[in-house]
Amino acid sequence: MAVAPSMAQETYDNSPMFGKDLNGTARYVGMGGAMEALGADISTSSTNPAGIGMMRHSSVSISGGLVSQSGSNSSSVEYVNNSTTHASFDQMGFVYSARTGRKNFINFGLNYHKSNNFNQLMYAISALDGNSAQNVGAYVMDMDYPNLNERTNDPIINQLNNNVINMNPTNTADANYYWTGGTRSIFQRNYSGYIGTFDLNISGNVNNRFYWGVSLGYSNVNYKQEGDYYEDLYLTTEKRDAYSQTPDNRKITGSGWDLKFGVIFRPVKESPFRVGLYVNTPTLYDLKLEYEADLASSAWTDSPDDAYLSNTLRGTYRYEMRTPWKFGVSLGHTIGKEWAFGATYEYSDYSSTKFRIKDGSYSYSVYDDWGYYIGDTYYETSRNDGEMNGHVSRTLKGVSTLKLGVEYKPMPLLALRLGYNYVSPMFDSNGYKDLFLDSPGAYYTTSTAYTNWKSTNRVTAGVGFFVSKWNFDLAYQYSQTNGDFYPFTTITGYKTDTETINNIAPKVDVSNKRHQLIATIGYTF
Repeated sequence: MAVAPSMAQETYDNSPMFGKDLNGTARYVGMGGAMEALGADISTSSTNPAGIGMMRHSSVSISGGLVSQSGSNSSSVEYVNNSTTHASFDQMGFVYSARTGRKNFINFGLNYHKSNNFNQLMYAISALDGNSAQNVGAYVMDMDYPNLNERTNDPIINQLNNNVINMNPTNTADANYYWTGGTRSIFQRNYSGYIGTFDLNISGNVNNRFYWGVSLGYSNVNYKQEGDYYEDLYLTTEKRDAYSQTPDNRKITGSGWDLKFGVIFRPVKESPFRVGLYVNTPTLYDLKLEYEADLASSAWTDSPDDAYLSNTLRGTYRYEMRTPWKFGVSLGHTIGKEWAFGATYEYSDYSSTKFRIKDGSYSYSVYDDWGYYIGDTYYETSRNDGEMNGHVSRTLKGVSTLKLGVEYKPMPLLALRLGYNYVSPMFDSNGYKDLFLDSPGAYYTTSTAYTNWKSTNRVTAGVGFFVSKWNFDLAYQYSQTNGDFYPFTTITGYKTDTETINNIAPKVDVSNKRHQLIATIGYTF
């Protein structure tokens, strides 16, 4: 089963924004992105900006291609009415190179690339064996709100359990009444959108021995999710079958800023061997979540099984997110004009990711020295989301990325490339989605599902052609990330009036597989 994660103000839901796809020019992708010391490719402006400092000529380039998901269940494709293959505009940029001395240059660059591509389909079926996501809601109500009247004002109840509160025909206060036995769940999602990143770069070359660079990054977030969660239920009290269905749509928009700093140097004057060092600051995101959730169930009707009650929720939530710092070291070496080798290691501690809750906006009037009114100044306030930040530190961990790449030119007009990436797991294997936090990240989550993703492996290959001042490059990338999918969080030791019950979430082995074909056209002048 091929799956993809979702996104909201919650640890698991936001995790797709933390890492970056391997994307950029076809040469960069074909070499596995291991060019942070080799440089001379515009895609390095988003990792080690000193790589632009190695360019001695001005250039322009544009890249695009196809991205395809494999292993997706055919009924998922039919449900979301979408294709597993789509076109992608991946990169466009230019570099202006100016000589400042016999061996010195200063370069200016502007590059756009799609740092995250969210277009994925998800379809996962779980045998519930008497367990249910509905029971998570019953647990919340029974533990926190023994009085039904108190529950109606709590955001987490309004989001996850309004089918219990708003569709309850008997208005009973006993949460045990809602404890149900699930037989099967179906989780279906269509994810679309991207993060587009613009990097403004300034870099330089000093005596062909030392290279430096700085990039200012602006990221534009566009995300959309459409999907449905369905459970077949058996009501033990009434001894009849029922169902619960939760279609929901989400849209997240916003922007973020970051800075990248880097250097490359050749330790030995007579050798082309070089070392690259770089650091990327956290990306500071300002985000808005808009959602609509339609909940329907036949569990709380006294009519036949085909009758049901439904309720719709809509809302908006604004928040801030700060991703972790990233540190990298890279090695590069060339042999003659035929061979180029690159290796890069990156580290980022995702457990240090921070969320802030946006409280609102305020204004005050401004007057000049003579007391005349000038205008109003507006500002926004935010506060630390300590509950969610604590969950992040318990659930996520440091991630290491290894990039390897090689290029071989059998003739001056032809280049062959290979690359490999390994990205260690971001999630603790024992992590879980905690919906009982006193945080808007839990309040505004309409899905109980989560996935503990494991390591990512990427294999790349590419070819390049050179004709006069033109270059034409092609690259292929295959990536795979396996994971453990859970439709809801396991709860043990739930005590009813007569017994102790465990609500065990079944684990489903899932895999996110992606194929990418990318082409670049460039011109050097």
